[in-house]
Amino acid sequence: MAPESVRLLEFVGVSSLAIALLQFVMYVGGRRVYFACGTPDSWIEFRERWPKAAFMVEVGLALLFATFALYAFSGAGGISPLPLLPYGLAATAGIYLGRGILLIPQAFGRCIYTIPGRDRLYSTMSAGLGAACGFVTYRHWPELVQRASLQ
Repeated sequence: MAPESVRLLEFVGVSSLAIALLQFVMYVGGRRVYFACGTPDSWIEFRERWPKAAFMVEVGLALLFATFALYAFSGAGGISPLPLLPYGLAATAGIYLGRGILLIPQAFGRCIYTIPGRDRLYSTMSAGLGAACGFVTYRHWPELVQRASLQ
């Protein structure tokens, strides 16, 4: 795999791990940290009313982002190939791009919910991570299939 592709996947992996960690930091930090991160008031109220349920959601999100990181690191060759490696990377790219596509209505002020400035930043970051992961996955698909022994 080309060195620039490895660096892109490593960037996706590190970013995904940071997002996973942020889920716990927000939960532990409570209202002020959620607010600083641009979390909607409805989620903050949910967290305060049902902290155990909110914790489970945060754990689920953290596990999802940690899985994205593992697939990115596996694709970069930093760890052993994970099962269905190219499909895992494609799913990672698709989910990030799905979140990033919200940037379009946000840019025109026509999104279905109120958008603080940070939300545009999150959408931009998601679009970038999805594009990076998708580009590398598309460019190196045959190699990823071979590494994952899917032939």
